[in-house]
Amino acid sequence: MTTTQDFPKVSSLDEVQHPLEPLTAKEIAASVAIICNQVKQIKHLRFVTVALNEPPKSAVTSFKKGTAFNREAFVILLDNSTGVLAEVVVSLTNKNIAAWKEIADVQPSIMLDEFVECEAAGKASPEFLAAIKKRGIIDPELVIVAPWSAGNFGIKEEAGQRIVRALCWVRSSPNDNGYARPIEGVIPVGDLNKMAVLAVEDYGVVPLPPQPGNYSREFITDYRKDLKLLDIIQPDGASFQVEGHKISW
Repeated sequence: MTTTQDFPKVSSLDEVQHPLEPLTAKEIAASVAIICNQVKQIKHLRFVTVALNEPPKSAVTSFKKGTAFNREAFVILLDNSTGVLAEVVVSLTNKNIAAWKEIADVQPSIMLDEFVECEAAGKASPEFLAAIKKRGIIDPELVIVAPWSAGNFGIKEEAGQRIVRALCWVRSSPNDNGYARPIEGVIPVGDLNKMAVLAVEDYGVVPLPPQPGNYSREFITDYRKDLKLLDIIQPDGASFQVEGHKISW
């Protein structure tokens, strides 16, 4: 459990010079630490979003450079054990949770770590391994399993589950462009909360595309030699100014 002594130092005015500046890495870490310190059960929590909770417009328009201002984070949390989503406002100024709102019957976006875990769950499924073997795929490590939202159609059996239907591709080598060779006709259906394959839909074997589609340097040896020189210049400089995250023109 995180304690108050574990809070990273929140950004000073030297680091954040305007109320609309995005959260710094330290502020993101502090937001997570504040929640972990005040929430009893954090084992199954996923931090979907940690971003700036934008201040009221009046606080922005009245802001004077060099003066102090409040900082808040807007956090979306998903509890995998219950499927409950919460929108949380964290006060970085007061180091506490300013607001907590649970929202029923909604799902946040699929997260990058869920992509990784879903692929591992697919490759651990005997039914899925049997399905790709039917298609001549021997090495499952060359397979890409990408979860896509299955939507919500009011199916009673799916209530409370984080259902995805995974699309699959296969590489011919570890660095191959796998997206050039889709595995047609087989779709693992999974629950991202349980991180388990619920079913494998198999609509029949379709031949894999025979040709790779690689465009990276290691696969291409024949380059065009007829390209003409292209110069894009601004001899008087840019027509805009950048100050931190503020752009003016």
